Parts: sequence; structure tokens; C-alpha cells
Amino acid sequence: MPTVQSLAADTVSQDQVPRAVALTNMGMNVPLILGPLAGGVLFERYGPQGAYMLVLSLHTMAGICALFVSTVRVKSGVSDTSVWSTVVEGLKYVKKQEVIWAALVLAAIINLTGFPFHFTLLPVFARDVLGTGAAGLGVLTAAFGLGGLLGSLWLASIRDLKRTGLLLIASVLVWHATMIGFAVSRDFMTSFGILLLSGMAFSASIALIVTVMFKVALPEYRGRIMGVRVLAISAHTLGSVNTGWIAGLLGAPITAVINGVSGIVLALLLTLIAPKFRRA
Repeated sequence: MPTVQSLAADTVSQDQVPRAVALTNMGMNVPLILGPLAGGVLFERYGPQGAYMLVLSLHTMAGICALFVSTVRVKSGVSDTSVWSTVVEGLKYVKKQEVIWAALVLAAIINLTGFPFHFTLLPVFARDVLGTGAAGLGVLTAAFGLGGLLGSLWLASIRDLKRTGLLLIASVLVWHATMIGFAVSRDFMTSFGILLLSGMAFSASIALIVTVMFKVALPEYRGRIMGVRVLAISAHTLGSVNTGWIAGLLGAPITAVINGVSGIVLALLLTLIAPKFRRA
């Protein structure tokens, strides 16, 4: 993911970076629609071996396509340095940039509170709350992916994106608010609509985090910053464990409310701590 998003920024001019990132994000959202719907058919007809062979073939095709991407060559200003030295230099650079470290902290927050809802709690909601099976879960997941696709298309359609920091914060707040709404819903179609909105806010949040960082970062530091972002993304593991533990004690609906409220509170606190971030 860091490599793909860095390539998106290096392939276009600076003013087109937001649209490039949004389109890249759109490509990642399409499988969220098709994957859940097609996954069951692939496993039933061809078994896991056949399904994973198809995945391998698609990844191979993607790798070959990447060889034909023409990027803008950037001088890094660093030569003959170790990987550790490069990482340390990237961390030092991030520390000096309030907008960048705030975006990385926000990425960690949403991986702690947002991602576990959709990838850990959603199957529990489908089975225990909405009373549906694998097919219903596939439809709900596809609704989230469709919302993500619409969100990416919306961002890509904006020619001159301004106040990205404020828009990012708003997207994160809406995303977490939809978790609370989903937690109290007991109707399948209502839940479908909420997930559609949730997917839009999710997609906007992911794309805008990258956009905000790339607006501030020097081109030669983009790859390193995206590498540091992987550390923030790794918070998803801790978030999933924590979410699963709370759900086992209190149930999925209460856990979703806790995650939603926690994400909103932490995001608002971050905007107070990092004023430059909300003005980015």
C-alpha cells in the first residue's frame, strides 16, 4: 500500500495528488464490492486452491502493470545509507512536521477504533443482531465497499481540494458516528444504508490522510513517510484484539458504541493539540 500510494503521488503534478490518491483508493474499494459477493462462489466451485490461484494470478498481473508506470524522478539527497538510518531520518523529519505526525496519529486512532468495527464486529452483527447468514454478510460488506467507491469518486471529481485537514476530521467524525447508528439499528435495509454512508466516510478518511501528508512532505521523504504510516496501520491488530475482548464481555452493539465514541473523542482531542493539522 505505501508503494502504491507513493507512486500515485509521483506520477502526477502536485495539484493533482488528491485526485490521484482518491482514484488509487477507488481501485482498492472495488474488491470490497466484488470480493464478498464472488468469494463464496469461487470457494464453492473451485475450492480454496482455485480461489487462491486466481488471487495469485491477479497479483502477478498487477505487478507486471506496475512496471509500465512512469513516475517523476526525485533525488532523495541520501546515498549509501542503511535501512535503519533511513527510517531514523524519516522519523526525525516527521517529528518536525506537525501536520504529518498528527495525520499519522489519526491513522493509528482509526485503526484502533474504526477498522475493527468493519472487519471484526460486522460478522457478529450479521449473525446475532440482524439474523442473517453468509449471503447477508456479503451484501452488508458490499454496501460498505460501494460507499467507499462513491466516496473515492466524489473526491476524485473535486478539481481544487481545499481545507483537506478540516475535511479529513469531518470524515473521521462521520465514520465513527455511523458506527453508533449501526449499533442501534435492527433493520437490515437501515443497516445497509448506514454502511453505505460509513463506506463513503471511510474512503474519504483514508484518501485524505495521504493527501494531507503529501501536501506538506518533501517529495524525497514521501516513501519514508508512507513506511512510517505502516507502523500506524499496525495498530489495527491491537484494535481487533481489544474490540473482540470487549465484545465478548459486553456484546457487539455496546462495543461498536464504545469504538465510535472513542474515535470521535480522540479525533477532537487531536485537533485541539495540533491546530496546524485542522488548517492544512
